Order: sequence, then C-alpha cells, then structure tokens
Amino acid sequence: MYCRYCGAQIPDDVKFCTNCGKSVLGAEPDLGRQQNESAGYANDGTYVRSLLVRPNLIGIIASVLIGISVFMPFASASIFGTTISTALIDGVDGVIILIIAAAALLFSIFGLNIPVTVMGVISAVCFFIDSSALDKDADHLLQSMIQKGSGYYLMIFAALALTIAGIIGLLSKKKNK
Repeated sequence: MYCRYCGAQIPDDVKFCTNCGKSVLGAEPDLGRQQNESAGYANDGTYVRSLLVRPNLIGIIASVLIGISVFMPFASASIFGTTISTALIDGVDGVIILIIAAAALLFSIFGLNIPVTVMGVISAVCFFIDSSALDKDADHLLQSMIQKGSGYYLMIFAALALTIAGIIGLLSKKKNK
C-alpha cells in the first residue's frame, strides 16, 4: 500500500505511515496507488516533479534570461547608413537589473516565491522605465529611426515569466497546505 500523504510504500497492516507518521487507516491499497501516481509519485514511492510542477525552474531560467538581456542590444538607431546600438549594461540601469536578476536567481533556487514575484515585478517596472525613457529622450523624428533590440523583447518576456513563476509557486504552496 502507498501512503496517501507522502507516497511512501508501506506495509498493508500498519496504522501509521512509517515515512511521514500520518494515519493511514481506511486507505485502500489500490486507491492510494492511484492517488500517488496522479500526484506525481512513481511506483516506488519517490516523488517525480515535472516542469509544470517546478515553478522554481521557470524562475531560474527567467532570472538567467533577464541577466542575459542586459548585455544584448536594447535599442538601435540607423542614421545615414550608420547603426548605433545600445545595451542596458552601458548605463547604471544595467548594473541594477543584473543585481535584481542575481537576487531573483537565488530566491528561485531556494523556492522563496514571494521575493521571486517581487523581483519579477521590479524587473518589469525597470523595463517600462527604460522603455519610456528611450521614447521620451528621442524627439519625434528620431523615434521613427529607433528600433527595439533583442534585449528589449527578451527582458520583458523574462520579467513576465519570472513574475508568473513566483505566482505559480505561491499558488502551488497554498494548494499543498
């Protein structure tokens, strides 16, 4: 029989799980196995996590992508055949975003979902501040020449993914309690 709480394989005649200590009275052997397999437990009682169940992995990937986006072209302008591009690392904003990405990475590794969500929101706010500054600093004629770079799109995608990963992590922890 399998414990319906932790998924450990236990003898059929015990009253309490030998792994988690919870009462297993009234548990049917087949029912416990079906519950465990649907909850992500393998037949041997070990817990198998999928990518969708692991919001921390999504947060880790999103944090790394935010860090990478700082070094990629954020915007470029073509004037008279010459293209000038800029990345966020060229200014103070890039360093701040790198610190945010590093903090989000650590929070994701340790499964701290509230700080992960906060770091995702802060990353998105930084993106919108940099984006609006880019549009505000250029006059109307230059705005038509400015092209958003790959770092621009990668940063907003990763910031939203980080925020969503934190929210999913919070919801999955509430569901498991």
